[in-house]
Amino acid sequence: MQTIDPSEQTVEDCVMYLAGEGNYLFGEEVSIDQYDLSIVKSLGRQLGNGNAFTQKQSAIGLRLIKKYNSLLQQKGFESDTILSDKKFKWPFRTIDRTKSLYIDGESIVVKSPFIADVVNKIKKRKHKPYDKGTYESENKTWSFDYNEGNVEFLVNLVRGMNFNIDQKIKEDFDKINSVKKNPIEHYPMLVRKMGGYVYNDKVVEELDPRRAVMKAKLQGCTVFDDSVVDSMKPKQPLDNILLGDSQNWFVNSNIHHFLEIFSLIKTVDKCIIMTSSDNLSSLESVVENLFASGFSHEEICVMFRFKKNKEWFDGNKYIKNNGVNVYNPSKRIFIINERVPKPLIADGVDPQLIIYNLPIVPSHYKTQAWLKHKPTVVYYSAGKPNGVENCADV
Repeated sequence: MQTIDPSEQTVEDCVMYLAGEGNYLFGEEVSIDQYDLSIVKSLGRQLGNGNAFTQKQSAIGLRLIKKYNSLLQQKGFESDTILSDKKFKWPFRTIDRTKSLYIDGESIVVKSPFIADVVNKIKKRKHKPYDKGTYESENKTWSFDYNEGNVEFLVNLVRGMNFNIDQKIKEDFDKINSVKKNPIEHYPMLVRKMGGYVYNDKVVEELDPRRAVMKAKLQGCTVFDDSVVDSMKPKQPLDNILLGDSQNWFVNSNIHHFLEIFSLIKTVDKCIIMTSSDNLSSLESVVENLFASGFSHEEICVMFRFKKNKEWFDGNKYIKNNGVNVYNPSKRIFIINERVPKPLIADGVDPQLIIYNLPIVPSHYKTQAWLKHKPTVVYYSAGKPNGVENCADV
């Protein structure tokens, strides 16, 4: 089970075995007391990332070996010798905990005396859960998830303040800057080759350039070679939506016609149009412009019915007479109101494009959550919607 030569075994090897980290990442799961599990996993991840013990952590490591001595001996560790000789793999990590930026398990931690500018900027960083820091009053530290955004933010925050920064943080910060300086070298790019479209050596099975761009975007491609852009002729007003990297877009209905918007539907297999179920003229405008764009009634389904108001009879008659009253999950275009119909969810209809043609953003929280998980949402109205994050203008 244990592959390290007994003469080379260290405290770090024992802790990583108990945690299932490092060389033991894919080994058997070790039964650890629930009260020790958190510290064992935290230390194991730290060591697995190549970060040595601090002096304080070394004492915890020795305590864990002593507690699990019998188990370690059964698995081939010379734990008695490791304990008596206090054999460590690396020199202890020294941290200036008065002004320091260091790694603790899967967190990046900043500790310093009170610096108003630092504290204020940290407190303002709370818009997204993975950006937000957690304050530990006992240790006087702020802990953040270890991710690219937080590494960049914190290193820039303490720059020039004589903070002691862990070497791995410095290295990761340099890598982030390198990627940002030359992004095209690091991101998959769609290119045109021999009349087709390819990215990351993957062939996009589409000959139409706009469908190829949309399909590549849905697979994670966000960079497009000039050869791809040049193939999108003639240019169309809403090509920016295809070539841009935003999820939410605002298209001004006073400037752009429905026909321009509906040209986007040709780039996807499934589209949902959200419009009013209280106003027949709104539905008529949508359906008639879909027909004018070349879509047939067999591709379209209106999934709501007008309620008993002054337009309920004419509205429902209009839906039936135009042959858009039959639901089938294989259809291409689904017209709904603010509520997402249950049959769409049950049948797994997953639209690649949402065209939102309602005067205000949805109030129902389930609809809000549903929209947040769709790759492209176009808000088509006379004014930019309030409450929609990162909504780009065409």
